Amino acid sequence: MEFVVAIATYAREETIGPAVLETLKRAKVDDDQIKVFVPNKEQLLDYRRKLGNRYELIVSCPGQFAARQFYHRWISEKYGQGFKTIQMDDDIYGFWELIETPERKAGWDKRLYEGSLEDLAKQGYGLAEELGTGLWGMGITQNYFFMQNKAMAGNMLIAGGFQGVFAGDDIFIGKQRTYAESAHEDVETCCLAFIKYGKLVKLPYFSIITKDIEPGGIRKEVTDKGHAKSEAEAAKAREMTDFAARKMLSERYPELVSLAWAEEGTTLGEGTRFVLENGKFQHLRFRRIGNSSIPRRVVENRFLGKG
Repeated sequence: MEFVVAIATYAREETIGPAVLETLKRAKVDDDQIKVFVPNKEQLLDYRRKLGNRYELIVSCPGQFAARQFYHRWISEKYGQGFKTIQMDDDIYGFWELIETPERKAGWDKRLYEGSLEDLAKQGYGLAEELGTGLWGMGITQNYFFMQNKAMAGNMLIAGGFQGVFAGDDIFIGKQRTYAESAHEDVETCCLAFIKYGKLVKLPYFSIITKDIEPGGIRKEVTDKGHAKSEAEAAKAREMTDFAARKMLSERYPELVSLAWAEEGTTLGEGTRFVLENGKFQHLRFRRIGNSSIPRRVVENRFLGKG
C-alpha cells in the first residue's frame, strides 16, 4: 500500500527522534515515506542539525491546524489529490495493541504493537473505503480497560494524534473550514467528515502511546507568540481556549456533539477534560448516530488474510 506519514512539529527537535520517528522505524516505515513539517526556517535549522538529512523536512507555518492545511495542499501537489496520508503527532512513542489474556479478570491486556504500520493502514483504509468514509483512526487511551476488540463505525471522535485521511480532502481545506485554530480542531474534522461521509471508522484495539509532559508543541507556540510568560501560564491559557472551543463546537454542530459535565474523579475514558470549577470536568460527547461494530477477527481476515 502506498502512503505517506505527515508530522507537523513545533520546537521538538530533541524529542521527535526517540518519539514518533523511532515509532515509525519500529513499524517498518521507509524514511522516504515520512514528511516532517516545521513551522519556520529557524526551526528548520534546529531540526536539520539534530536529524541530519535522513528525513525530508518541509517549512510550513505555525499552528497545528494551519500546518495540517499546508501539508494537505503540499502532498496533493506532489503525490496527487486523494493520496493516502497518515497524519501523526510528534510525541507518539508507539502503539498499544489489545490482546486476550485469560488469566486476567477482564480477559484482556495490552502490549506494545510490534507489527508494521502498513498492516494497520490495510485495516484502516480497507474498512474506510469499503464503508465509504475518508477518515479513520485508533484509540488514545493508555488503559487497556477502555480498548475494544472490535472496529467501530459511526459518529465518534477520531483523535488528531493519529488519523488516516486522503490528501486534499475538503474536510480539511474546504470553504466550510472557517475555524482554523488548533484547539479541538479534530472535533470539527470529525463533524465535517460525518456530515460528508455519514460515518467514521475507528480501530480501538490499537491505541497511541503518549507521555503526560512533553516540551515544545502548542504550549511552546503560545509562549513564543508572547501570549504567556511560562509553560504553566501557557497550559492554563490552552485550558481556557479549549473551554471556549468546546462551547463553540457544541453550538455549531448541536446535532453531532454536546457539552457535558462530570464530577471530579469520574472516569471519562478517552475524553479530554480539565477541572474548571466546582470540581467538575467539562467535555464533549459525540451523539451515537447509526454507530455499529465489526469483530476484529472479521477485519483482520478481510484485509490481512488472517483465518
